[in-house]
Amino acid sequence: MEHKGNVGLFVPGHRPGELEKAFRMAVPSLTIDLFRTVPEQEQCAARHLVYEALDEFGNRGKRVTLWIPSENTDLLKKYIDVFSEHDEVRIRVSSLRSKMQFEKIETALEETAGNSFISGIELVVDHFDLYDNLEDICRNARHLKVLTIGVYDLWNSLPKYRQIPGNIPEMKRHIVEVAKAFNLIPIDSIYINYTDLARFEEDCSISSKMGFSGRPFIHPSQIKTGMKIYC
Repeated sequence: MEHKGNVGLFVPGHRPGELEKAFRMAVPSLTIDLFRTVPEQEQCAARHLVYEALDEFGNRGKRVTLWIPSENTDLLKKYIDVFSEHDEVRIRVSSLRSKMQFEKIETALEETAGNSFISGIELVVDHFDLYDNLEDICRNARHLKVLTIGVYDLWNSLPKYRQIPGNIPEMKRHIVEVAKAFNLIPIDSIYINYTDLARFEEDCSISSKMGFSGRPFIHPSQIKTGMKIYC
């Protein structure tokens, strides 16, 4: 089904035990964080860990997405160069504010990986400036494949007058509409409270009805429920 490859585990890239376990698990996809949850002093070691994991396990039929730093173009190119030989890997970028920033990322991708890379970009919509320019970015994008909402950062970026009940659901629906208009995959944000599976199931049901194709899970306890709804 079209949703199947868009659900899976969110895994910190600097924890070898969790990486190995995740690659062995029967989940359709992995989102491996080499950026947000990895301490800066461990990011270099994390790149090597993930590279070795990809070499050892292959993709095992999973869709692998790597969340990499994108603010610094030279650092971005270093990450792309490391993983460019893994042609089934997708990169995830965040903390962008403008069309110009996204164009720099696409150019860096082309200059570093050429035509042999990496199966596209997943863009995290996590700031209202990016949200307000989303259609223009998608219209001109060359390698964009996925739109993901970074719901907590997006909420915190909103001016106070826009922080009103119902605003985030409406923004989610708009992201889904934009994704479908440009033939992109819409993916929902992580659900942090993994101990409350009843609320998680309710949230996934709402998300699926909105049109989201899946989301990353932060704990194995969420897999069965999430797979049932999205797959």
